[in-house]
Amino acid sequence: MRRFFYSTSLFVALILSAIFFLKNYQVSFAEENWKRFKFVKTITFNQTAEVWVQGSNQIEIEYTSDKDGQVSIRQNDKAPGYILNFTASSAPKRILAYWSYPNNAITHFYIFNTSFATFNIKGVWLYGATPVFVKARVAKTIPLSVAFGDSIMAGISTGGPLDKSSGFVDLLTASKGWRNENLAMSGQSATCYGQNNVQKVIDKKPSTAVFIGFGTNDITGDFYGCKGTLDDFRNAMTYILTTIKSGLP
Repeated sequence: MRRFFYSTSLFVALILSAIFFLKNYQVSFAEENWKRFKFVKTITFNQTAEVWVQGSNQIEIEYTSDKDGQVSIRQNDKAPGYILNFTASSAPKRILAYWSYPNNAITHFYIFNTSFATFNIKGVWLYGATPVFVKARVAKTIPLSVAFGDSIMAGISTGGPLDKSSGFVDLLTASKGWRNENLAMSGQSATCYGQNNVQKVIDKKPSTAVFIGFGTNDITGDFYGCKGTLDDFRNAMTYILTTIKSGLP
């Protein structure tokens, strides 16, 4: 009881101190809110819209549609995409599309229509203190980095709709002011996925850095039945690094 009493007293004292401080001193907080940006794009089956944002950590899409459907949304091209189901609406309607990505990052969203509904984008709503909708022509001038690897490189267990919105690559590139395209795939290995998809890294034409991270799934066996030896892993990493070095300026 005594221990509990002291803990409670300390808690009350801290609350009273906070109230006194707020009452007697002017304290300003950054007000976060939703801000609308006009972005008009119609996508039908198998078509994609691309959006770049900064200064927010949530995005909603304002849309109309002739029928119920779904779109796949990729943050910085991370696969697989988040499947967002929407309902038919003739009046503009808002739907939460993605969240928990780094607030200061330049985040690139691919919105891919996987249904036979006509998805009419009317605008995007961004949540943050100073949200910015970055025009495509401006975004493409920002230095680009690429990530390639397994779930660690994808940012697993960092929140968001697919629990990979804010990995260390996202945070690092945000601190540098770089764009990032992330080709990492959870459960994959260098022995199979890495060697077979390394050209995709070169095709992105990174101008700053390439982050490569494989290993765990090469030792334990990946999620897709590929299990090589330690020598296979070494050879795969050598091939990946050599190919990227020779394929980029």
